[in-house]
Amino acid sequence: MQEVKIVQDLINSFVRLSAAMTVYSMQQMQSAVDTIDPNHSVTKLKKMIDSMTDALTSQIDESKKKTVEAISNLGADVVERTFETLNVQALSPHDLVKSTNDMMRKTSDSLASIIKSDKADDKASGGRHKPKAAEEAVAKH
Repeated sequence: MQEVKIVQDLINSFVRLSAAMTVYSMQQMQSAVDTIDPNHSVTKLKKMIDSMTDALTSQIDESKKKTVEAISNLGADVVERTFETLNVQALSPHDLVKSTNDMMRKTSDSLASIIKSDKADDKASGGRHKPKAAEEAVAKH
């Protein structure tokens, strides 16, 4: 039973890391928009984030890189559809940051519901089924 608690704590640590990285990224985006030259700041911030992503991705096993790519593509699709829906050209940079924050909140809520749903499925089956790959869990919803 102690092993289960250790795994729960580890998963909670990963969730906290993901949340902190998301909020930090949004904070940095907001700071970039508030500067005198937002185009330069946003470009610099994007370059930094892409560099961090590349560094992390290079440490991931080849067999798991498809999961990163699938989640990234899903996120890119959500962002593209959201921007199309919002008619982003008509938004000010501050409105854009607010809309992005809203989108991030909705995405987090959706991911939380996926996790809750998977936990409920696991409880209903008495924990007798194998964990799913991320692509499978995301595709289900």
